[in-house]
Amino acid sequence: MKLKEPLLTLKQAAAFLRLHPRTVVGYVERGELNGRLIGRRWRFRQGDLDRFVDKAPSHWDFYQEPQEELLSWRKFSHEE
Repeated sequence: MKLKEPLLTLKQAAAFLRLHPRTVVGYVERGELNGRLIGRRWRFRQGDLDRFVDKAPSHWDFYQEPQEELLSWRKFSHEE
């Protein structure tokens, strides 16, 4: 069974959202962001993060220069 889209780790999701990992978990616990515990590790779908950004208040600034870690993940995920 192949996943429709690769899953991101908590660290990758936090880097994408420009938030602290604890803040990301808080959004999940409040039901504002979809995430799953697989084993004892958080995993996120890129589409869920994109929807979260789309619903975010307009004064949040998500559009800064991407961090190197996020860029390397995107490169890896498109090599399949």
